[in-house]
Amino acid sequence: MKIFNIGINNYYHTASIHLKEIPIGLYYLSNFVMWICDKVPDIPFPKFIPWKSPEGWMSMSEWFGDTQQWFHANICTPMFYFSSKHTKSVIIPLPYEYLKELFPDYFSDDSDWDDEDIYYRELTRELSIINTNAFKQLQKKLDYKYVKQVCDNQ
Repeated sequence: MKIFNIGINNYYHTASIHLKEIPIGLYYLSNFVMWICDKVPDIPFPKFIPWKSPEGWMSMSEWFGDTQQWFHANICTPMFYFSSKHTKSVIIPLPYEYLKELFPDYFSDDSDWDDEDIYYRELTRELSIINTNAFKQLQKKLDYKYVKQVCDNQ
C-alpha cells in the first residue's frame, strides 16, 4: 500500500511530501492493533500480587500500572516498531509556498499567532518566498533543458 502525506510547519514555513510504502496486510494489522490499544480499558492491576522486576520485588500495579499501559508497552509498541521496520519511507522537502500553491486545502489559516512571534514569522515567510521563487526559476530552467534535450534527440 502506498501512502502520500504532506508535512507542514506554519511557524518555520517549511513543507515536505512524505511517501510511504508498506505491505497491505501489515498496514491493516498495525492499524487494527492501534485501534485495540485505544479501546483497552485502563483497569488497574492488583497491588497485592508480587512481581519480580529488574529493580527487585514490587506489586504488579507498581510495575505495569494498568491494562492499557501493559497492552501499549507489550503489544502496540513492538507492533509499531515492526511495521516501521518494514515500511519504505521517503521525505521530499519542497518550498513552503510552492506546496501551498499545489495543495491549498492542506494549509490552514495561520493568523492566530502570538504578537511576539510576528517578526520572526514574517522573516521566515520572506525567506520561504525567496526560496520558492528560486525553486520555480530552477524548475523552469530544468524543464526547458529537458524539453530541448528531448527535441534534439528526435
